[in-house]
Amino acid sequence: NTGTGYWASVVVPFDISTDPSIDMLTVLLDQATLPTKLGETQPLLVSTNVGLNLSEFFENVSFQHFWATLPTGCPGTDVHSRILMRNSTILTSQRAVKQILAALTFAPGLPPVLPPQDTWQVNSCPRGSTCSAAKAQDLTSKLTEAQSLESSALATLEKAKSAMDASLLELNSSNVTNAVYDQALGNKATLVDAETAMSGSKKLVVQIQTEMSQATSKVWDADAPPSTPTGNTTTTT
Repeated sequence: NTGTGYWASVVVPFDISTDPSIDMLTVLLDQATLPTKLGETQPLLVSTNVGLNLSEFFENVSFQHFWATLPTGCPGTDVHSRILMRNSTILTSQRAVKQILAALTFAPGLPPVLPPQDTWQVNSCPRGSTCSAAKAQDLTSKLTEAQSLESSALATLEKAKSAMDASLLELNSSNVTNAVYDQALGNKATLVDAETAMSGSKKLVVQIQTEMSQATSKVWDADAPPSTPTGNTTTTT
């Protein structure tokens, strides 16, 4: 709880390593008894052997931010929450992952919280300091480069199509040699590759143009819930 009536949920992705330098999951699981029944809850971080230094998971990293609605411990009651998804993974052991996955088989089935199409990248900083804004990308130069690649892909496609058309004419003649047939197969493969490259370059241009439009039209926290927190209650029949 953030003290505002809303929640903040931090999502940390993990990756398996044979020798993790920071193993958050192992610290949380040390001497803990994990659930063995559906809906059961058990505490973590019960051991005094090793402390959990949360600053290691926030320092010098960025997060994707968006608003979502999360369930609470009260049946049928949801709350608005800021979701902060860490942009880089933290290494952990295979043993810890197996323990977590085994325990999750007893978790109630809930749909995943999916991010919206547009999210905000935010940096972390120590309490009381001023967080620096994430550096914006130069989308104009990226668009120029993508359009140049698209033009090059179009020229390659036209050349490949002309070669394929020539091969088709030769194949329709009465004197088709093995060399002509092999050349036609090669031209076909080249044409397929050129079409794939053209399709990819077109999608890249559209993607960058969409990002540029979003960057100029989006406003920070425009999707925030009302200033007066209210629980979102749902009823199941």
